Amino acid sequence: MMRRSNAKKDDLPTNTGGYYGGQGYGGGYANNGYGSSSSGGGFGVGSGAASYNDSSPYNSSSNRMSLSGGGGSKKKYSKGGGGMPFSFDKFVVACIIAGLFLVLTVYYRSSYNSVLSKFHTQSVMDAVKNYEKMESEKKRYEYEARANREKQDSLRTTIREMEKSSRDMTKKYRDLETQLQRERDHRGNQVELSEEHREAYLEVEGERNYLSKREKAWMDQVYVLQNATQRESTRAVMERFGPGPHHVLFTVQLNTEERGTFTVELAPLSMLPHANHLFLEQVYHELWDNTWFYLNGPHVLQAGPQDWEDEESGQSMSRFTETRLEKLSFPEYHEEFPHEPWTLGFTGRPGGPDWYINKADNTKPHGPGGQYQHDLEEQADSCFAKIVDGKDTLQRIFRAETYPRDSEYAFFLTEPVEIVTARIQEKVEDKIQKPKIIKNKDKPKRKKKPQRVKQNQEIRDEARAAKSVDP
Repeated sequence: MMRRSNAKKDDLPTNTGGYYGGQGYGGGYANNGYGSSSSGGGFGVGSGAASYNDSSPYNSSSNRMSLSGGGGSKKKYSKGGGGMPFSFDKFVVACIIAGLFLVLTVYYRSSYNSVLSKFHTQSVMDAVKNYEKMESEKKRYEYEARANREKQDSLRTTIREMEKSSRDMTKKYRDLETQLQRERDHRGNQVELSEEHREAYLEVEGERNYLSKREKAWMDQVYVLQNATQRESTRAVMERFGPGPHHVLFTVQLNTEERGTFTVELAPLSMLPHANHLFLEQVYHELWDNTWFYLNGPHVLQAGPQDWEDEESGQSMSRFTETRLEKLSFPEYHEEFPHEPWTLGFTGRPGGPDWYINKADNTKPHGPGGQYQHDLEEQADSCFAKIVDGKDTLQRIFRAETYPRDSEYAFFLTEPVEIVTARIQEKVEDKIQKPKIIKNKDKPKRKKKPQRVKQNQEIRDEARAAKSVDP
């Protein structure tokens, strides 16, 4: 920091020069000018007020630079003696500020004029209106562009469909041409055949037509038998079990200490009378007591008569065969009662005695055409009932442990779940109307009535009736 010199006017060196002679600039600007001495040297503003001494360090009292006026007065700045006036700095700052303001004003005005020229207007309100108009037009153009894109997509889809239709028609046309060519070749061959070959051909054609007629006749008989079976099944169910809906309560042994139940409701009798009749007769004769849930696949839970303790005995299956209630007469199916989740279906062809619970939507794999491993693959598994209560019990069986997929007993339950009982919930009353006996007085009476051997089913029915009568 520069400090004010304490040298007085009389202490200045006498060997002066400068503009008035002497060595160097000595003595300064004798009258308010530059000053210097050949021995000491210096620079001064004012009357030789500033001095610089080469013989002393920069921090010594003789080696200082001082700005003063009037011969070393104590004031920092002095107005006398030719110094630069202090108001000059303010003037420069004011000029700079004014210049910046002018530049900003010109820039703002030019920007303002450019915006107005862009919108071709003379005022801000007109520019705002033009901007809003441009925005609305932009939105309209965007909407039209979007609509055009949608039309283009629709046209592309239509073109693809037309191309596909064209390919299909071309394929059909080629097939027809091929068939027509075969017919022509066949007719040509017929013309070229000898009389002997013609007779053999006619014989083969006659045999083919004959077999086709026989096949049609057999199919007609099959339909007649199916309709008769359904009609008789409907009558049997109505007379013994009533019109329905029919419900069956199953009790299962979940573990050594706990049992669970679930209830199934059979399909309407008008849809599946034969399947309903078979299942109700099986339950009525208690054939499903002490059977098992033994297969827990990814999409079905299957139950059936299994002899786990002695597989060769066949006692569980023999109960079904003895009563002749082991299977359906034909795979009865109705399209309005498909294999949806929580429905029951008979396994195999024609179906039974095993049945399964659909854990997933098996409409396609177990519906018409889904069981391709059978000879008549257009048929379907019979779906005859649905679960209406006790799904939590079945969920526990769904989660039971099974053998792995790659084992010999894939998806078989490691611990099969026993079906303890299966009972019809509605009251069972045999309302079979026997035909009236018309007595003929002229007909001679028989001496002895013929003895009829009772079947196992009748024996079971009589035992059940006696058990229900006894207290």
